[in-house]
Amino acid sequence: AYDCTPTSEGTSLRGILGLFGVGYTSSTLNNGWPSNPYNLEKKLTANAADFSLSFLDAMVTVGYGPVIGGAVETKARLVQDSNVFEFTQSLENVSGSTSFLNLGFDVGPLELIAGYRMWDTKYKLKTDITLNGSPNSSSTEEETRKWNEMTVGVGFGF
Repeated sequence: AYDCTPTSEGTSLRGILGLFGVGYTSSTLNNGWPSNPYNLEKKLTANAADFSLSFLDAMVTVGYGPVIGGAVETKARLVQDSNVFEFTQSLENVSGSTSFLNLGFDVGPLELIAGYRMWDTKYKLKTDITLNGSPNSSSTEEETRKWNEMTVGVGFGF
């Protein structure tokens, strides 16, 4: 049974010159089920290069970008009778996109930034299962993940 709320965390770096901006963002979605019998831990990371337009002296910034990389960290273990099953996943490919809206508020030399970011990703994952330390089975599957994040940050003007 699903017993925890997925969480996300990440970082962004953006440069804005006039109306146009370019940035890099990385976000990790943690959607494990820590108290199920398998003690499943699963973290999916998406990295994106994005492009933006700023309006009203960078008070409003909107952007969009493709996912250019990522990672997966998945592990589970189940002990049943005298057998130990271990489950791991590795990333074969990730694709997708991200879009965002940021609002900037000038506070002296700094700009406080609040935003909303949407992710739409597709992961191709290879799953390996071992039984008592020996390879048991392997398969490949695709997972689609969509998540939204509220973001906060600080900007500096030059």
